Amino acid sequence: MKWFVFLVLSATAAHAQLSWDARLIELHPSIYDTNAVARFTFKNVGKDVVTFSSVKSSCGCCTVAMNDKQTYKPGETGEVTGTFTIGNRLGVQQKTIAAASNDPKDPLVILTLRIHIPEMLKITPAVLNWNPGDGKASKTITIQVVGDEKVRVQSVSSADARVKLELKEVKAGREYRMIVTPSDVSKTFGSILYIKTDTPKEKPKGFSVYAQVRSS
Repeated sequence: MKWFVFLVLSATAAHAQLSWDARLIELHPSIYDTNAVARFTFKNVGKDVVTFSSVKSSCGCCTVAMNDKQTYKPGETGEVTGTFTIGNRLGVQQKTIAAASNDPKDPLVILTLRIHIPEMLKITPAVLNWNPGDGKASKTITIQVVGDEKVRVQSVSSADARVKLELKEVKAGREYRMIVTPSDVSKTFGSILYIKTDTPKEKPKGFSVYAQVRSS
């Protein structure tokens, strides 16, 4: 009798499971997007209610994870949403969401967002160096727009007032030159140079390069 009860309970529990349409979603946002959203859909294909105990992202500062509700009856569908904030990130970003439930077959499901963030600007060089003997000679940073869309560089600025900047537009929305000139080379110092764009409109992206002056 005990074995019969155990088998009945095990068989019942085994039916309480979620069937996921995908556990990995690739996202390809445009340069105008401020975030990327992945929707992981599923269905309760078992005979019992499935309840989520937690849904957590691997990066709390850049990815928000949510499920549309906690409990799903047999036959019900639902989704877990992962919203990734792009900010100034570039290249391929991968984040995960851990979805925990009372599903006896798969109590902890790992969902993966793989975000392919397009390059907006090609900035060369990324570091400018003034060595002893260079004096206060001006040096140039080239800023080129990658892709077909136009991006305007709104302004450039230096974290240190001893580095003077001049922005020249070579081709509207496509190419710029930043002329960098140190006003003081008597001491070793460094400065971050900031580049502000107009894209995307809601939260324009900023970029930075580095200038290093060596006195000896």
